[in-house]
Amino acid sequence: MKESVENAVLDKFHRSQELSSILNNNNKEQSDQHVQQQAVEVLDEFDGIQKQRQKSLKKSKKQFKKQQQQQQKEHEEQVSESTNKERKSDKALAYLKQWKKHHDDWKFKKILHVWLMKNWKNVDKFPDKRFKIFLKYLHAQNSQSQALSRLKQEAQLMIDDTSIEESIRERSRSILQWLT
Repeated sequence: MKESVENAVLDKFHRSQELSSILNNNNKEQSDQHVQQQAVEVLDEFDGIQKQRQKSLKKSKKQFKKQQQQQQKEHEEQVSESTNKERKSDKALAYLKQWKKHHDDWKFKKILHVWLMKNWKNVDKFPDKRFKIFLKYLHAQNSQSQALSRLKQEAQLMIDDTSIEESIRERSRSILQWLT
């Protein structure tokens, strides 16, 4: 498509140059009104093609820019989402540390408590050092809470399932020992 438009533009351009040279010639025979009218038409067509080409170029540039902005936005969202997850894990682990070291200043935070209850299996997010503190934290919680009973059930399921990693099964055993 692009090549055919360029070829048409070149043809019209060459034709307009020929007609312009004819017009510039002082030869009375060739510069009659018909030739002048054709030259004007060709020049008008040439201008129209150039305008179309410029319009098309602007449109494609605009689409490209919009696409770039959308990709940039998606990338920023992914980065911020992963950063938020990292921050949340850091906050939750700091929450545990504060519970252990500064129990008087510590306040219960449900969001961080929920994060701990959901992510105790993840060895990458939840190192063993912090897991030991987590066990003490669980032991100090109200033993009648629904969250702890769900945690016990989940730990029991992890122990029974042989397809799960041994490190997670070991953590599950530790939780059951501390909570019973």
